[in-house]
Amino acid sequence: MKKTADKDYKDIYYYALENNNGVSVTVTNYGATVTSIIAPNRSGSKDEITLTYDDVSGFMKGGCYFGATVGRYANRINDGKFELNGKEYKLFCNDSKNHLHGGKKGFDKVVWQEKSLGENTVSFFYQSADGEEGYPGNLDVTVEFTLDDDNNLKIHYMAQSDKDTIVNLTNHTYFNLAGHKTGSVAGHVLFINSDSFTPVDVYGSTTGDIAGVSGTPFDFRIPTAIGARMNDDSEQLRNGKGYDHNYIINGSGYRHAAKAAEPQFGRTVSVYTDKPCMQLYCGNFLDAEKGKDSAVYEKHGAFCLETQFAPDSPNQKNFVSPVLRKGEVYDFTTCYQFGIE
Repeated sequence: MKKTADKDYKDIYYYALENNNGVSVTVTNYGATVTSIIAPNRSGSKDEITLTYDDVSGFMKGGCYFGATVGRYANRINDGKFELNGKEYKLFCNDSKNHLHGGKKGFDKVVWQEKSLGENTVSFFYQSADGEEGYPGNLDVTVEFTLDDDNNLKIHYMAQSDKDTIVNLTNHTYFNLAGHKTGSVAGHVLFINSDSFTPVDVYGSTTGDIAGVSGTPFDFRIPTAIGARMNDDSEQLRNGKGYDHNYIINGSGYRHAAKAAEPQFGRTVSVYTDKPCMQLYCGNFLDAEKGKDSAVYEKHGAFCLETQFAPDSPNQKNFVSPVLRKGEVYDFTTCYQFGIE
């Protein structure tokens, strides 16, 4: 574990985790953000495999959520409102008519406190005040990052509130397993352990329906190139401007959710989680975003696999509830496991 201070911003630090296989992960307490993942390829060459910035000012200015911890509620809440215990709560709408990823100033734009350090682990703490972005309850949140010698990057989320509230935390790392400067991820081969997804309308709002993936471009139960059906004549692909959809992961408990493989260089990433769902997003809104080492990130230049509760769950009775009751503990883990084939 190597901790370094940011040269320009007081109270912002970087924490470098490295294992014995040449995998390194850097996180910062600004937004509890993954700022770098470097991994070897089939020939042993190491590359940056996330879309990122040169320094923390990029994360402060950027609106892409690169590597960030997203909350209090990841993904969209339709019309920026929900009802809890008979009371309606109104949230800031920052995505057309929807509330997205915590609102105007979500967890990605705050400085977290360092809570604990270990040999290859770091945890951060943030207290989201009652009423922040419209949410009820003082919410105490801890996010822990651990990298082990099995190439597992484990992200452990814990939270408690002094009032009933809703919580949906995720990590928004953008992956390009060929290297962050290599352009489209259309050739990456993707498996998703899911029989169904939740459709969206033209605003990206969840319709409340649950649709089967069979016979659609959303079926990744057999590993398929991301770009193989990306341009199919599909209302859902048009509505999402590509893949920007929530999958209901088969099974329950901690389980395998997805795997992506990049055939040219051999890198893979597998996702394990105890969350009920996962969002597939393929950088549909990237548009000449200036990134690390003078990189320019364009549409479909990466993919995200965001474990979560389904979008708009507070308003959809047929989805798993994201309500966290006073005194209960929100406790979930997601693992990104890196490999070579």
